[in-house]
Formats: sequence, structure tokens, C-alpha cells
Amino acid sequence: MADITIVANDDARDYVAEHGGKVYVWIHESGLKHVATHPPDEQTDWDVIEGDRITLYVDTEIQEPTSHWRVVIKHFPLKHVDAIWDGWEPGVSNPGEDG
Repeated sequence: MADITIVANDDARDYVAEHGGKVYVWIHESGLKHVATHPPDEQTDWDVIEGDRITLYVDTEIQEPTSHWRVVIKHFPLKHVDAIWDGWEPGVSNPGEDG
């Protein structure tokens, strides 16, 4: 994962820094993506990506992106961090999928 970068704007970097500087991305057994500033209760193996003011922990069950993870802030239903992989979201859409 050495060539993978973290892309984030200042608002996302500030939010993550205010919440400990770490973002965890994992896939639940149901196949849904989870993103949080704290690790899950379940034992998980992580790939670690260091970025500018953000350390990203990615579940090793998630296939590596080809270029980057984008860390964003979403405001619905409550303000929270999210991570999008190469422009798509694991567990939500697939690479190469139209639309």
C-alpha cells in the first residue's frame, strides 16, 4: 500500500484531527462498509496508510485501491467521516460500474 495516497480537504483533516487523527475502514460480515474514528469491537487485521494529519486503517479484507482513498465529511444523518476508494465506495458500488 506504499503508493496509495490519502486525499482530503482541510475540513476533513480538521475533523479527523479533532477525533484522534485516525480513520478506520472495514467491511462488516454482511458486506457493508463501515468508517469511524475508532476501531470496531471485532478483531481486525489492518493495512496502515499514513497521510497528512490522517492515519488510515484499512481492513485487509478490502482489495487495495489503485491510487487513493478520499476521506470526506458527510452531514447526514449526523456529521461523520467517510472514506471513498478510487471514487467508489466498498460495499456500496463497484469499480467500473456505470452511474
